[in-house]
Amino acid sequence: IGHRQETHYPLERGPVGTISANLSGTENALNFAKASGSEASLIVSSLKVYGTLHTGKPYIEEDDNGYVDFTSYKNCYAIGKRAAETLAASYSKQYEMNIRIVRPSYIFGASRLDDDRVWAQFIANIVRGQDILLKSNGATNRSFCYVTDTVTAMLHVLLDGENCVPYNISNEASNTTIRGFAQAACEVFPERNMKLAFANPEDEIMPEPSEDDPTPEIMDNKRIRSIGWEP
Repeated sequence: IGHRQETHYPLERGPVGTISANLSGTENALNFAKASGSEASLIVSSLKVYGTLHTGKPYIEEDDNGYVDFTSYKNCYAIGKRAAETLAASYSKQYEMNIRIVRPSYIFGASRLDDDRVWAQFIANIVRGQDILLKSNGATNRSFCYVTDTVTAMLHVLLDGENCVPYNISNEASNTTIRGFAQAACEVFPERNMKLAFANPEDEIMPEPSEDDPTPEIMDNKRIRSIGWEP
């Protein structure tokens, strides 16, 4: 019998650690809330719960439900968040707990220079005086929300949201493509003459949208605005 070779991940980055943190962490938080008799609890989910959607709409609403391949380790985060929401709903039903759920979009703000998130890399490039190099056409459209806006949204839902009703957190003024975010980063300090470049010259041309394209990760925020939140 041969030895099985393992791929070694840092605990916080491995797929097992990712899904375990979502499930165990949510269960621990809910058990603590139940034991302490909390008035309300907040579960932070993610836009990744939506999976791949083909709705024909330019945005994602809370009732949309797309495809996620639950047999793939790559979806450990998305499935973990879906399961966390179901766990929250189960605790609410079985123990009559008051639980709020939020689904933030891509959060940006102050960060470390070694943060490997795409937007953080752009900001690190600016700090270091490096041109931004995109390795794709950057056409992916996403909802971004500044960190302090995200926190105030969470507080609004915690105080005024409905039990086990998910709320998208997004700011339509910050909806942009990866390419658009990179370009905006370059323009923050015009005196530095930062440029946006592409690893593959053909990526400079923005692709035409197709009917077969999945629904962009643009999150509708009418529900959370209805309870008084504004970014």
